[in-house]
Amino acid sequence: MKNRLYKTIYPSLAWLFVHSISSSLRMHSIGESEVEKLRKQGHSLIYTFWHGRHFLMINYLRRKNMVAIVSPSRDGALIA
Repeated sequence: MKNRLYKTIYPSLAWLFVHSISSSLRMHSIGESEVEKLRKQGHSLIYTFWHGRHFLMINYLRRKNMVAIVSPSRDGALIA
């Protein structure tokens, strides 16, 4: 039962929470113009961030049409 909750209900609740909060936030990226120049030139980029800091990155990556590689941990499962 606990495993089922973690795999089905918690991710849905987490998505709803993250989407609700992040849709009301304004983010300002420093150096975004330089990043866009590199992307237009065909460079591959890797963004890194710490566990526990992924809350805001989820929608940021989605808006930029990017994907994330996540660890096989419980919080990685929630992001996936």
